[in-house]
Amino acid sequence: MTFETKLNDYSQAIPGEGETNEVDYKERKRQPVKARPIVFDNPNNPDSSKETEVLKIKQKHNKECLDADLIGNCIKKNFFMSSLESQAVNEIIKEMTLAFVPKDTIIYEKGNYGNYFYIVKEGQISWITEGVQSKIITKGQSFGELALLHGAPRTGTTKALTDCYLWVMKRKNFKKIVDHINKINFEENKTFIQSIPILSKAEHNLITTLCMSLIKETYKQGTFIFKQGEVPTCISIIKEGQVNIMQGDKLIRVISSR
Repeated sequence: MTFETKLNDYSQAIPGEGETNEVDYKERKRQPVKARPIVFDNPNNPDSSKETEVLKIKQKHNKECLDADLIGNCIKKNFFMSSLESQAVNEIIKEMTLAFVPKDTIIYEKGNYGNYFYIVKEGQISWITEGVQSKIITKGQSFGELALLHGAPRTGTTKALTDCYLWVMKRKNFKKIVDHINKINFEENKTFIQSIPILSKAEHNLITTLCMSLIKETYKQGTFIFKQGEVPTCISIIKEGQVNIMQGDKLIRVISSR
């Protein structure tokens, strides 16, 4: 396991709603860009009430963690939630609400401001841009994810092709979970950094920056963390485990957490 610190801001290097080309996203996400402001709730937003009216709530909150695998796998595939730890994923699963949407219902329209993120439990959703169906979203897939990040308009229209059951999450609930997890991670990162001799006496501002920037990554035995010749984009600090440094097929050095 290592901790990676990435000091550039990649928060705007994100695909649009409904974009699922993971390869294209990975190619783009390492370009540092100016961040968009995050707007979590707008009480004067008339579109959010329209979206709420469409949803026929069947179960508020998911305390029993129903469809945990379906929801968890979808979250891990999502472009901005893929690095969340299991604790955060479990909290998101518990906060999801199950809703029913009848066939031929417009869930939201392009240009509207949204408050919800959706995962399809059952049914098919049509994604429409410029009046043309560009794709069909099915069981285990998500849409509306930008509602969790930005107060930007919807980039497409969504319509239920069949009767649908959807797991949904409101923006403010997502923010509550993320804030809570971030606080826990900050304290964990602080303890970890202060245990490293070379960093323990660093200035307070630097330690704070590192605490906010560290991202925990877990690697299975035998997995390459990076390869010779690749352009570095971060530094890695080993928290647990052992890493072999190779040059070609030759073992150069073995490093570990202690």
